[in-house]
Amino acid sequence: EQTADTKAQRLHYHGGDLCLNKELNIYLRESEFPELKNYIGDDLLVTDGTSLLGADDKAAIAAIMNALEYLVAHPEIKHGPVKVGFVPDEEQGLRGAKAFDVAAFGADFGYTLDCCGIGEFVYENWNAGDAEIIFTGQSAHPMSAKGKLKNSLLMAHKFIA
Repeated sequence: EQTADTKAQRLHYHGGDLCLNKELNIYLRESEFPELKNYIGDDLLVTDGTSLLGADDKAAIAAIMNALEYLVAHPEIKHGPVKVGFVPDEEQGLRGAKAFDVAAFGADFGYTLDCCGIGEFVYENWNAGDAEIIFTGQSAHPMSAKGKLKNSLLMAHKFIA
């Protein structure tokens, strides 16, 4: 069990605020995370509040491995080649995703898998990358603006829409 970096702990959730770290007065507040109400009576794997636990990543890995196990156990399910790669995504500033050699991997498409609440499984082609887009307008006097005026705010609005 690796706990050096995550300070993982299993706590039984009875409802209300969940104390993660009494010494530092760190709580998981039900008012901030109302979804906690879905887990009353359950054991929760949590950090002590001083580190990132990354349970969503661990849950996604477990879901992937379970899906692979199921496909191997059920050869009657028709599918093409299945390839799985594990890289750190947004947690490491996309270093893993940027270094991933898509061409060498040889897949036609891919998904980032993540998990949230029990029974919820997020599958999207998503990353935490960013882009800077500059909209350059052209001002013009209202008397002669027809065909010349370019409103950068309207361009940005259309782009976002």
